[in-house]
Amino acid sequence: MTLPFTSWRVLDHGLTILTPQGEPEPQWTGQASGHLHSLRQTLEDGTAHILPHAQRLGCRLTRHTAHELPFMSVLKHPDADPHALAEVQRHWEEWLTQTGGAALQVIANANNVSLLPASLGKAQAVMYLRRTYFSDAALVLGLGDSLSDVPFLNACDFALTPPGGQLLRSVTAARLPQR
Repeated sequence: MTLPFTSWRVLDHGLTILTPQGEPEPQWTGQASGHLHSLRQTLEDGTAHILPHAQRLGCRLTRHTAHELPFMSVLKHPDADPHALAEVQRHWEEWLTQTGGAALQVIANANNVSLLPASLGKAQAVMYLRRTYFSDAALVLGLGDSLSDVPFLNACDFALTPPGGQLLRSVTAARLPQR
Protein backbone atom coordinates (compact mmCIF):
# COMPACT_ATOMS: atom_id res chain seq x y z
CA MET A 1 0.00 0.00 0.00
CA THR A 2 1.31 3.44 -0.89
CA LEU A 3 0.15 6.42 1.13
CA PRO A 4 -0.48 9.66 -0.76
CA PHE A 5 2.33 11.83 0.57
CA THR A 6 3.16 15.01 -1.32
CA SER A 7 5.56 16.85 0.96
CA TRP A 8 9.32 16.84 1.37
CA ARG A 9 10.86 13.43 1.98
CA VAL A 10 14.18 12.42 3.54
CA LEU A 11 15.40 9.05 2.24
CA ASP A 12 18.53 6.89 2.21
CA HIS A 13 19.40 7.63 5.85
CA GLY A 14 19.30 11.35 5.00
CA LEU A 15 21.46 11.28 1.88
CA THR A 16 18.50 12.03 -0.40
CA ILE A 17 15.93 14.79 -0.02
CA LEU A 18 12.99 14.75 -2.43
CA THR A 19 10.93 17.86 -3.13
CA PRO A 20 7.12 17.73 -3.02
CA GLN A 21 7.30 17.08 -6.79
CA GLY A 22 9.38 13.94 -6.14
CA GLU A 23 12.61 15.42 -7.54
CA PRO A 24 15.97 15.35 -5.71
CA GLU A 25 16.73 18.70 -4.05
CA PRO A 26 19.71 19.89 -6.13
CA GLN A 27 21.92 21.61 -3.55
CA TRP A 28 21.61 18.76 -1.02
CA THR A 29 22.18 16.20 -3.77
CA GLY A 30 25.42 17.95 -4.74
CA GLN A 31 26.64 18.07 -1.14
CA ALA A 32 25.75 14.42 -0.50
CA SER A 33 27.32 13.22 -3.77
CA GLY A 34 30.56 15.05 -3.04
CA HIS A 35 30.68 13.62 0.46
CA LEU A 36 29.92 10.09 -0.74
CA HIS A 37 32.55 10.31 -3.45
CA SER A 38 35.20 11.23 -0.88
CA LEU A 39 34.17 8.29 1.35
CA ARG A 40 33.94 5.69 -1.42
CA GLN A 41 37.33 4.03 -0.85
CA THR A 42 37.02 4.04 2.95
CA LEU A 43 33.60 2.37 2.73
CA GLU A 44 34.95 -0.20 0.27
CA ASP A 45 37.91 -0.91 2.56
CA GLY A 46 35.63 -1.34 5.58
CA THR A 47 33.36 -3.66 3.64
CA ALA A 48 36.30 -5.74 2.40
CA HIS A 49 37.63 -5.95 5.96
CA ILE A 50 34.41 -7.35 7.38
CA LEU A 51 33.61 -9.88 4.62
CA PRO A 52 35.69 -12.80 5.98
CA HIS A 53 34.20 -12.33 9.47
CA ALA A 54 30.68 -12.00 8.09
CA GLN A 55 31.00 -15.11 5.93
CA ARG A 56 32.41 -17.15 8.82
CA LEU A 57 29.44 -16.11 10.98
CA GLY A 58 26.83 -16.74 8.27
CA CYS A 59 25.92 -13.08 7.74
CA ARG A 60 24.68 -11.72 4.42
CA LEU A 61 26.07 -8.47 3.01
CA THR A 62 23.96 -5.92 1.17
CA ARG A 63 25.36 -2.71 -0.29
CA HIS A 64 23.15 0.35 -0.71
CA THR A 65 23.65 3.29 -3.06
CA ALA A 66 22.43 6.87 -3.26
CA HIS A 67 23.14 9.22 -6.14
CA GLU A 68 24.76 6.27 -7.94
CA LEU A 69 27.43 6.00 -5.21
CA PRO A 70 27.75 3.44 -2.41
CA PHE A 71 26.74 4.82 0.97
CA MET A 72 26.05 1.88 3.28
CA SER A 73 27.06 -1.73 3.80
CA VAL A 74 24.58 -3.81 5.83
CA LEU A 75 25.15 -7.20 7.42
CA LYS A 76 22.20 -9.36 8.43
CA HIS A 77 22.19 -12.75 10.05
CA PRO A 78 19.45 -15.11 8.77
CA ASP A 79 18.45 -15.97 12.36
CA ALA A 80 19.21 -12.50 13.78
CA ASP A 81 21.85 -14.20 15.98
CA PRO A 82 22.79 -11.49 18.51
CA HIS A 83 26.25 -13.02 19.14
CA ALA A 84 27.15 -13.04 15.43
CA LEU A 85 25.86 -9.48 14.97
CA ALA A 86 27.74 -8.28 18.07
CA GLU A 87 30.94 -9.86 16.73
CA VAL A 88 30.71 -8.17 13.32
CA GLN A 89 29.87 -4.89 15.05
CA ARG A 90 32.96 -5.24 17.26
CA HIS A 91 35.19 -6.04 14.24
CA TRP A 92 33.90 -3.00 12.33
CA GLU A 93 34.31 -0.70 15.34
CA GLU A 94 37.86 -1.98 15.93
CA TRP A 95 38.66 -1.43 12.24
CA LEU A 96 37.37 2.16 12.45
CA THR A 97 39.51 2.80 15.54
CA GLN A 98 42.64 1.28 13.99
CA THR A 99 42.27 3.10 10.65
CA GLY A 100 41.11 6.43 12.02
CA GLY A 101 37.87 6.02 10.08
CA ALA A 102 35.99 8.79 11.89
CA ALA A 103 34.16 9.64 8.66
CA LEU A 104 32.15 6.41 9.00
CA GLN A 105 30.01 5.01 11.80
CA VAL A 106 28.64 1.63 12.76
CA ILE A 107 24.97 1.37 13.72
CA ALA A 108 23.22 -1.76 14.93
CA ASN A 109 19.75 -2.95 15.78
CA ALA A 110 18.10 -6.28 16.48
CA ASN A 111 18.71 -7.80 13.04
CA ASN A 112 21.54 -5.94 11.30
CA VAL A 113 24.78 -4.02 11.60
CA SER A 114 25.59 -1.22 9.14
CA LEU A 115 28.57 0.90 8.13
CA LEU A 116 27.67 4.34 6.77
CA PRO A 117 28.74 8.02 6.78
CA ALA A 118 29.01 9.59 10.23
CA SER A 119 28.47 13.24 9.37
CA LEU A 120 25.77 13.20 6.71
CA GLY A 121 22.48 11.68 7.73
CA LYS A 122 18.87 12.24 8.69
CA ALA A 123 19.64 14.89 11.32
CA GLN A 124 21.71 16.94 8.89
CA ALA A 125 19.01 16.61 6.20
CA VAL A 126 16.31 17.87 8.58
CA MET A 127 18.50 20.76 9.74
CA TYR A 128 19.18 21.66 6.09
CA LEU A 129 15.44 21.62 5.27
CA ARG A 130 14.61 23.71 8.33
CA ARG A 131 17.34 26.25 7.53
CA THR A 132 16.73 26.42 3.77
CA TYR A 133 12.98 26.00 3.33
CA PHE A 134 11.24 25.98 6.70
CA SER A 135 12.91 28.58 8.92
CA ASP A 136 9.48 29.70 10.11
CA ALA A 137 7.91 26.23 10.46
CA ALA A 138 5.57 26.01 13.42
CA LEU A 139 6.15 22.29 14.01
CA VAL A 140 8.46 19.57 12.71
CA LEU A 141 7.59 15.98 13.59
CA GLY A 142 10.06 13.09 13.39
CA LEU A 143 9.29 9.39 13.37
CA GLY A 144 12.04 6.93 14.28
CA ASP A 145 12.38 3.56 15.95
CA SER A 146 16.09 2.95 16.56
CA LEU A 147 18.84 4.40 18.72
CA SER A 148 20.57 5.67 15.60
CA ASP A 149 17.52 7.91 15.02
CA VAL A 150 18.13 9.95 18.18
CA PRO A 151 20.19 12.72 16.50
CA PHE A 152 17.51 13.03 13.79
CA LEU A 153 14.69 13.11 16.34
CA ASN A 154 16.57 15.79 18.30
CA ALA A 155 16.55 17.96 15.15
CA CYS A 156 12.73 17.91 15.22
CA ASP A 157 10.28 19.61 17.56
CA PHE A 158 8.51 16.38 18.51
CA ALA A 159 9.58 12.73 18.23
CA LEU A 160 7.26 9.82 17.57
CA THR A 161 8.36 6.23 18.08
CA PRO A 162 6.50 2.92 17.86
CA PRO A 163 6.17 0.81 21.03
CA GLY A 164 8.06 -2.22 19.65
CA GLY A 165 11.07 -0.32 18.32
CA GLN A 166 14.66 -0.44 19.57
CA LEU A 167 14.47 3.11 20.91
CA LEU A 168 11.50 2.62 23.23
CA ARG A 169 12.68 -0.86 24.27
CA SER A 170 16.02 0.66 25.30
CA VAL A 171 14.42 3.49 27.26
CA THR A 172 12.05 1.08 28.99
CA ALA A 173 14.89 -1.27 29.92
CA ALA A 174 17.00 1.57 31.35
CA ARG A 175 14.90 1.78 34.55
CA LEU A 176 15.77 5.42 35.00
CA PRO A 177 15.04 6.95 38.43
CA GLN A 178 12.11 9.34 38.58
CA ARG A 179 13.09 12.84 39.70
